[in-house]
Amino acid sequence: MKNHKNTNLVYGTLLGSIIAAMLLGFGLAYLLTSNAKVKFVVSPIDAKYTIGGKEYTGGQNITVSSGDYKILFYRELYKDKIVNANVERGKDQTINVKLSIATPVDKGDSKYNKLTASGKKIIDLYSQQGQITDERWLTVYDGLSSVEKNIIDSYMDKTLQDEETSLLTVHPVISLLPQYTDTYRVDITYEGTPTIPILDITLLSGGDKGKEVLYKKEAIEWLESQDPNYAKLELRYGTE
Repeated sequence: MKNHKNTNLVYGTLLGSIIAAMLLGFGLAYLLTSNAKVKFVVSPIDAKYTIGGKEYTGGQNITVSSGDYKILFYRELYKDKIVNANVERGKDQTINVKLSIATPVDKGDSKYNKLTASGKKIIDLYSQQGQITDERWLTVYDGLSSVEKNIIDSYMDKTLQDEETSLLTVHPVISLLPQYTDTYRVDITYEGTPTIPILDITLLSGGDKGKEVLYKKEAIEWLESQDPNYAKLELRYGTE
C-alpha cells in the first residue's frame, strides 16, 4: 500500500513537471510570436531613426513588439520625416522610407511675404518635413484663398524640382545610367512607396564565381570613379 502511494506521488510529480514545462513552452512561444522583424529601407541609407529609446541606421533588421509606432527619421541636410508603422504579431515586413533634401525657405521672397501667418507656417512645415500630414494644417490649407494656395503650391513644385536636381548633384552617376559593358550592367530603378532609387548591378559572369568577383570589382571601380557618394544609394546585385 505504501509503495502504491509512493508511485502515485512520483507520477503526480512528473505530471506536474510536464504541465509546468508545457505552460512555460507555450508562454515562450507566445512571447516570441508577439514580436516581429521590421527592416526599414531608407534613402539615404545612413539616415537614422529611434525606436524604444534606441537609435538605428537604415537597412538594419530589428525586432519590435507588435503595435502602432510613430517613427522619426533624420539626417543632416535632409528633412525630418515621421512614418507611421503598424507592426502585427509574428508578421515580418520591409518598409521603404525616402528623405527629401532640405530646401531652405527664402523668407525674403516677395511671394512668401504675401502669405498670411498660416500660409507661412504651412510652407515652413513642408520645408522641414517634406510633407503635410497633420489634419489640422490640411484643414487650414483648404480654408486659404486661391491666391495663397497657388503660392504654396508653386513653392512645393519648386521644392520637388530642387530635390531632383539635388539628387543628380549628390549622385552624378545617375545621369550616366544605364551603363553597359561586356562584363557588367548598371541601371537604376525606383521602387516602394515612397519611391527610393536603387542601383541594379548585373554581373555577366555566366555562373562563374571567379568572374563574378572580378566583374563586381570592375563595376565598383567604375562607380567610385563617377560618384564618390555611390555607396549611399541602395545597391542590388544580380548575375546572368
